[in-house]
Amino acid sequence: MKPKKRIKTKDLFIDVFCFLVILVYLILAGYNFSRLSRLEKYGVLEKATVDSYSLEKRWHAGKGAGHYSYTAKIGFHLADNINQICILDFKPARDYAENEKFYILHDLESDFLLPVDEIEAFKRSKIVSKIIASTGLLIILVVLRLLDSRKTRNCSSNKQIKKLMKRDPEFKEKYIRKQEINFRIFIILIAPFAAIWYLIEKIKEKLFKKDKTKRK
Repeated sequence: MKPKKRIKTKDLFIDVFCFLVILVYLILAGYNFSRLSRLEKYGVLEKATVDSYSLEKRWHAGKGAGHYSYTAKIGFHLADNINQICILDFKPARDYAENEKFYILHDLESDFLLPVDEIEAFKRSKIVSKIIASTGLLIILVVLRLLDSRKTRNCSSNKQIKKLMKRDPEFKEKYIRKQEINFRIFIILIAPFAAIWYLIEKIKEKLFKKDKTKRK
């Protein structure tokens, strides 16, 4: 009987963690889709006047990269002149000037407010981005497991190859040449992706430096 393959505790923890993150992203995407659908179906369309507007932009640094988060606050009043505020935790589609007129949707039951001009931005930030993130994480997880499986298979085949290389010098030369060709092909294939990643990081770095300079 062949010994059963044991699942590493570290791999199991990573798999469970990734699946939980994917599940959370999908739940949030579904929740936000439900909120937006209800708002578009049952929300009351009202004409509002801007009293104040502010946008806070924060940089969250990470290992070799980072991302921005936004908090926009739109102070406004309706025809009844009661002051209200709409807070957006994503980058708005546009800026809002004082005394400017705009249309806002209001779900009276859940008290969910959203300017009409921000519907598409809400979809991108709260629904589409989370679906893309969960899909990307799932693809990375599958690729890692495939590579791990391939590595396990290679370990057993490598033992046989080493034995053949000791016994047959001609086989050894052929195998070394094949490995060199495979390595060159790998470099050629990965080079464009490495170049794109490098350009993205350089652009991020320049944008971050510009933003820091503006703040100063």
